[in-house]
Amino acid sequence: MSGAVHTPTPGPWEAGHECISGTVAVWAGDAMVAQVGGRRITADQSRIDARLIASAPELLEALEEAIETSDRLCAERGWVRVAEAEETLAKMRAAIARAKGETQ
Repeated sequence: MSGAVHTPTPGPWEAGHECISGTVAVWAGDAMVAQVGGRRITADQSRIDARLIASAPELLEALEEAIETSDRLCAERGWVRVAEAEETLAKMRAAIARAKGETQ
């Protein structure tokens, strides 16, 4: 990747029905954003993975809102975060960066 940050396909995303091949497609309206499954993955696992992928836009939005709320409240109220909270927020920021293609 060239380092450019791209906007994902707008949600909501939905896990579709299992195909004859055992794969499951993830859809954003009439656009397929992913196809999950393969020879070494069971149909049940494909459905589980497709649901997780389909929830990605909402999970990303929730993480971003949680960080923004935490940062805002700490700034407004003069709160200091404990180390465990800082570690959790660092994991959240890393997950967001990975989802946005900002890290390798």
